Amino acid sequence: SNEIIDILRLGDALRHQLLRMMEMLKSARNWGRMDLLGGSSISSAMKRERMEQTRQALVELDVILRYFRKKFREFPVASRISAEEWGQDFFAADFVLDSIGIDILIQMDIADCLSEMERLYHQTEIICHDLRQKADYMQEQKESLQAEWVKYMETIE
Repeated sequence: SNEIIDILRLGDALRHQLLRMMEMLKSARNWGRMDLLGGSSISSAMKRERMEQTRQALVELDVILRYFRKKFREFPVASRISAEEWGQDFFAADFVLDSIGIDILIQMDIADCLSEMERLYHQTEIICHDLRQKADYMQEQKESLQAEWVKYMETIE
């Protein structure tokens, strides 16, 4: 059905956004590791830039998730991390204090967010797989009914 196709397209958009975010978070994590090992202001700035890109991507993700939930109520997909909250506590502290303690907390925050994006990606994969199977079954049923209809029409001619 068209509704299933629409949901699968949304699922593809959602998975694409999650993959993009996972790459940003991995980059932030790597720059953060460099920062932890005594990196320069460049590594710290790159980490913050990736975190800001992630926060902006979280806003986009929220929009996609809201639309996905609206279209597909059977399996609500929700993030436990919001764009308004993520990284806010440590972002300013990292800029002002730039201590190893703050850097460690930021790494934990990045790891938590990455784990959540991986969970959402996996959940979306399962939902889309199930929907594809449902769509395939419906297509088979449709073709079977069409074949039966043709046979029936041939018998009454």
